[in-house]
Amino acid sequence: MLSYHDFCASTKGRIIVDLTRHPDSVAEMQRHSRERDPAVAAIDRAIVDEVGRLDDVERQHTGRLVREVLAPLGWHPARRKRLRFGHTFTSGAVYERPAVMHPGVPAARSPNDLPSERMARADEAVAILAKARLGNAGSVDEFIVERRAEARRDEAGW
Repeated sequence: MLSYHDFCASTKGRIIVDLTRHPDSVAEMQRHSRERDPAVAAIDRAIVDEVGRLDDVERQHTGRLVREVLAPLGWHPARRKRLRFGHTFTSGAVYERPAVMHPGVPAARSPNDLPSERMARADEAVAILAKARLGNAGSVDEFIVERRAEARRDEAGW
């Protein structure tokens, strides 16, 4: 199996590395990412035109190249999606960039934040209900001390 470094050093790999790092390709990959399409869609047709079809391992290495180009720009893989009109790739990673925080400017909220916020509110609700139902349950140590005190009272015949 061809390693990533061997792929990048091969003739086909060098062509794909140059294509992936070209400023026009980078801009196009970012545009596809903003539109929530796989970034490899930006270079899919050009790869076929330049080097022909890729095998499975070469496609995986090309995906890694795309990630290495987009990561320093703040993009990270969020999910996978099928390409609508893929020539070499049938699916690829969709990249997202987290909201940039500037002082005094609220950050845009990502839909990915909602489930964790809902879970945090659900945890708070459970804690409130447990406290209302049981009183303050206290710590495990307090529970043990209370049980031992009850056991001593039972032994003493109170």
